[in-house]
Amino acid sequence: MTFEKPKYSKLLIFSLLYSLLGVISLLGIMKDSPIYAEYFYFGVLICLPIDFISLALLFTSNVSIWTILIIQFITFFLLWRLLTAFTKKSQ
Repeated sequence: MTFEKPKYSKLLIFSLLYSLLGVISLLGIMKDSPIYAEYFYFGVLICLPIDFISLALLFTSNVSIWTILIIQFITFFLLWRLLTAFTKKSQ
């Protein structure tokens, strides 16, 4: 079993882009955010599987932007590890 760098780097890029879309969408729906706009709800719907914890915190308490960023970084790392585990299992 060898480490195929191109396959895992594609998974890393996909995880990064998907998480960044979720972060931008979450920051866009925060009322005190400088990029606030209501059309960011579509991005949240697309990224709902990785945004559910941050979205729940956003609507239940007054959280800062840094809290959202930290939670989204953790979900990015977990998504990347989950995708690499699934690809290793399918080989």
